[in-house]
Amino acid sequence: LRGAVAGETRRPATRVTVTQANFTRDLTLGPPVRLSLPSNGAASPLRLTASGPLAYRAELDARTAGSKPAALSPIVLERRYDRSRVERDGLVTVTLTLRTPVALRHLRLTDPLPGGLEAVDDRPFAFPGAVASTGQTGAAWADRSLYDDRAVFYLERLPAGVTTVRYRLRALAPGGYTAPAPRAESAAGLPPAQGQAQRVEVVER
Repeated sequence: LRGAVAGETRRPATRVTVTQANFTRDLTLGPPVRLSLPSNGAASPLRLTASGPLAYRAELDARTAGSKPAALSPIVLERRYDRSRVERDGLVTVTLTLRTPVALRHLRLTDPLPGGLEAVDDRPFAFPGAVASTGQTGAAWADRSLYDDRAVFYLERLPAGVTTVRYRLRALAPGGYTAPAPRAESAAGLPPAQGQAQRVEVVER
């Protein structure tokens, strides 16, 4: 563990230059950074050059004049279904991916279910509860609860890096359904992370 921590602290900080039209900003990355660019350059290409690995997301954020943007979460949360069209009684594998630059503890991960599908109670778990990326010291949940409208995972610890949580859904009724966005909340009071809504279609055999 000490060796892993020492290796992380020796890693040089990533330096990034962001350019758009006449706007240029140099950044040193650590925790998540929000950078607002002038609206008069929105039609120009956005260019980023970095000294190391870089992940970023571009958003258009509209708000009333004088209001402050919402606080950034240290977690980026994504959800993926292995199929968007499934036959009735078929199974869909759900993969929830959490990315964070810092280790966190005591999180609740809530994944709303699409109507017409139910979470499969496969205990003992058919899939590992949490799969850490290579080099991590481990990730674990304390518990998992399945409800008619959501699956909830209680994560005891979340290492820095990428962690995935997987479970399965069973298709019950034909139709087109939308699952609301998943959400990760911290007992420490950090800003919650939110993913994207997702569509799935159930068809007759």
